[in-house]
Amino acid sequence: MTPTHFPENVLAEADSLRVSDDILQGREAVEGITIDGPTSRDLDDALHLEYSPERFVLHISIADVSACIRSGCLLFDEAMKRVATRYVSDGNIPMLPRSVSEDALSLLEGQVRPTLTFTVTLSRELEIVNAETRKTVLKNRRKLNYAQVDYIIVNCPDDPDYQLLNDCYVLARRLMDNRRQHGALVIYDLQRLLFTNEEGQLIQMSADDAHKSNIIVQEFMILANMAVAEMAAERGYTFLFRNHTARQSTPQRAEVLEQLRTAIDNPRLLDALSKRAGLWFNRAKYEPVLKGHYGLNLPAYTHVTSPLRRMPDLLNHELLKAQLSGTDPPFTLEQLNEMAHDINSAILHAAEQKRKFFKEQTRKQTKAQVAYADATKFVNLDPNGFKRVLKEACRSQTMSEELEGVLMVRFEEKKVGVEQLAFLLFEADDGDEAWTRVRAKALETALNTTGFSDQLLHFQMQSGRLADFRIEVKEHQSGFAARIVARLDADERSTPTFAVGNNKKEAQHAAANEFLRCYLARTLVPASATTEPIRMPTFAEESIFAGSGTEEDLVEENFVGHLGELCITRKSRSMPVYEFSQRGASHSPAITCTCALKVGDELKQTTGVSSNKKVAKQIAAKKMMDEMLKVSVEELVQKGIGSAEPEGTEEIIGDNYVGLLNDACMKAGWSVPMYRFAHAGPSHQPTFTCKVSVKSADIVLSAIGVAANKKIAKQVAAREMLKEIE
Repeated sequence: MTPTHFPENVLAEADSLRVSDDILQGREAVEGITIDGPTSRDLDDALHLEYSPERFVLHISIADVSACIRSGCLLFDEAMKRVATRYVSDGNIPMLPRSVSEDALSLLEGQVRPTLTFTVTLSRELEIVNAETRKTVLKNRRKLNYAQVDYIIVNCPDDPDYQLLNDCYVLARRLMDNRRQHGALVIYDLQRLLFTNEEGQLIQMSADDAHKSNIIVQEFMILANMAVAEMAAERGYTFLFRNHTARQSTPQRAEVLEQLRTAIDNPRLLDALSKRAGLWFNRAKYEPVLKGHYGLNLPAYTHVTSPLRRMPDLLNHELLKAQLSGTDPPFTLEQLNEMAHDINSAILHAAEQKRKFFKEQTRKQTKAQVAYADATKFVNLDPNGFKRVLKEACRSQTMSEELEGVLMVRFEEKKVGVEQLAFLLFEADDGDEAWTRVRAKALETALNTTGFSDQLLHFQMQSGRLADFRIEVKEHQSGFAARIVARLDADERSTPTFAVGNNKKEAQHAAANEFLRCYLARTLVPASATTEPIRMPTFAEESIFAGSGTEEDLVEENFVGHLGELCITRKSRSMPVYEFSQRGASHSPAITCTCALKVGDELKQTTGVSSNKKVAKQIAAKKMMDEMLKVSVEELVQKGIGSAEPEGTEEIIGDNYVGLLNDACMKAGWSVPMYRFAHAGPSHQPTFTCKVSVKSADIVLSAIGVAANKKIAKQVAAREMLKEIE
């Protein structure tokens, strides 16, 4: 942690610091005002703008701290240890003693101070026409805070600085819009209280800090830093650049920007986006080599605008002045590289300490909420608050009746996000019955929400519990087979069998679901032991509802429920009736289940035999599903849909019923339609049958399409399903 007190010898050197006439002599006098927080006294930047119809000339004057504090002195060495001013709830812990940072070198109103002025001339199209740096002397004409600037711009056209401030604001807005158009990850939304920092991270601001004038300081400082970085790069200066790079997994820039905009419209997505950004971007670093800045979308960037508060800026001032005057830089490249490493390490350590502190404070508050809060308080928590409560509940294995009830409501309302599912599935144990119910519901939600299983597995990879995560896809009959392979401990593990789907995306989704299910059940096998998927059945062999065919699969796949739901959707059919009989020894019985169902005027019966009553019932129900499916196919053939040249083929080819069905299901909040295919007949004159299933909130709907062409059969099935749900 940064020490709150300075050593006595450092304070003594600070007290003796004076800005001598020798330092000020020969410097050009410049004009400027400061804009900062209402209580800020460490003022290190002043602004002035000259406006004409042809161009903008912006003067950014920065406190010349290196005129008095250079490498080798005690103040410099102490600043290197502290690296930056730290801001805490009740003030700050300064990088330099307050007698220096808030007095002797601060750009206080009415006081003469040495400055470095960066003058940037812009064309009307905001192109940099010229940029120069010179030693200057500034007498701050006026100290304003952000709220005062906002008030003047809106309410005080008679204020002597109204025109200057208004011109600055208009130019700053144009600069920000221009950066956005050129691909920078920039957002500043005062209504939603969200903005992006230089690295493109979305940050929530408080209502007290939401000022239009923040944009003036933000954009002018970015412009100055960019102009100096470009000059240093072009001239080959030894310099400390601010680099920000993206990883290989980062999406295209347009997609990143779109996800930022989406998260602003839906604040519930902010946490998930923050997690993803942590995977996309490397931490910004100070380095003496140039790598570019991804967040700002700039080839060169640096920091020179805050030498009272940031050590890299002070270093760059000393480097810049030496090289502009034609003398050797005060540090070798090797020394600068070591200093950059120390600075980056200190920044990372400070951020980690801050995170731990706030995490512990939040945990204490949340622990009390988990133990004592009632259901009303849980319901009224914002998404972040509920996430903290859930995390603490998982950590402490505390699942009250109130919390379980609220969780179940949130599951039904689809208000449990993927990060919260990760807590429930990976951080909590089954424990008592309440935890078992909650975790079962969490897994069900993950498996039934496209993309959730994949994201959850990536969370595990990020945490280091899974490594070398990859997905393998191959063609399989008329579709695709896929599996996920990952290193768990020292071994490569995968699922017992490949998952299958009609297309690559469906197969990948099924593979992620299967891997997640086996990972949680601890039933993964060595990667070399994964078996080929079961061949997709034809109608003549087995129902397209069937799984692997084992008794365990029949118990897991609820054919009894599917049959009941299908009967509800077909009002002309009664509900199935089940009867049981048993023969054989009691230790090894053969149980027969008979399923009876009236279809039209005909009573159909199917039987299932097993040593387990539940399995026998599932077998009987599955066979009845086959019978109902055959009837559906016969009905469609009689209507002409199943002929070699079905009616409406031209209409089917011309319309994308599959796409229309996807849209309809998405709008209704239903599952993605699942398609299964079977074929019959000779190869020169096949008949393809496609069955589409859609799971709504309460029931499973199914429809059949038959045609001589597989694609048309799929379109026919989608068309019939659209008729069904209208």
